[in-house]
This record gives sequence, C-alpha cells and structure tokens, in this order.
Amino acid sequence: MAKASLFTIPIFGKAMKGAGHIPVEREDPKKAKESLFKAAQIIRSGTSVILFPEGTRGKEDGNLLPLKKGAFVLAKMSEVTIQPITIWGANKVIPIQKGKWIQRVYPNLVQVFIHEPLEFSQIQDLSVEELSLKIREILEYPISKLKLRQEVEESLKTW
Repeated sequence: MAKASLFTIPIFGKAMKGAGHIPVEREDPKKAKESLFKAAQIIRSGTSVILFPEGTRGKEDGNLLPLKKGAFVLAKMSEVTIQPITIWGANKVIPIQKGKWIQRVYPNLVQVFIHEPLEFSQIQDLSVEELSLKIREILEYPISKLKLRQEVEESLKTW
C-alpha cells in the first residue's frame, strides 16, 4: 500500500501498479476506506502486505511518529498474523529533504529487529486503539535501547 500520488510518477507508478501495490487516497476518507477493503480481500487471499504505520519516515531523533490507524483497522479486517518489524537508522540513509524530487542517499548502519509475530487470536479482542498501542510498544522497545547506547557512545567520545 502506498499513497496514491506515488502512482502518478512516470515509470515508478506503473511499476508499483504492476507489482500489485494498492493506492491509498489519504486525503479522501471514503476512498481510503475503499482501499482498506480492497487490501483486506487481497490479504485474505494469501498475499502479504507491508505497511509502515508511521505513514512516512521517522524523525531525525529516532522517535516514532504517531501511528496511523488504517494499518490496524486493516489487520483486524483481514484476521491474519501481524509481523512487527523495527527499522532503525534508515532515516539517516535517505533523510527527509522537503521540496526535492531527487533524494540523496547517505551511508549509514541500518538495524532491523524482527519481533515475535502476533497471531490474530492474540489481537482479535483488542480495539484498534489498543492494537495500535501494543504495536507501538513493541516497535519502541529496541529503539529505547539503541538510543541509550547511542547516548553512551557519544558521551564516551567526549572523554
């Protein structure tokens, strides 16, 4: 799933459509809901979908942005296992450069944490808000450890 405006980019948009990406009209709630129903059907048929519930790249300081509820509505509608994954450091590889079509790529260590999957039976009784909080807690756990380690490393440099 990706924001619909990405599908208007020449070649890239056609490639996304050809790969089965689902456009989401984030500005139009009715169309956004329709895309969730379409995605739920696709997921139930056995296709995996990758969602980034932050909706965009995180902040420079590594803190998570608010999680958008659509991913959690979709998880509940689809009744499938959720595989939480934390990605740390990618925000420094392609930092947010507002107003620029061409993004620079920088070298940086990117760490990926694959958490225990959540079976639908573990989340079916949770509300969308409770599920969002649960996933946020899972995603933030390694971030807090990494930030602490980063602070220690930076303080050691000043010794």
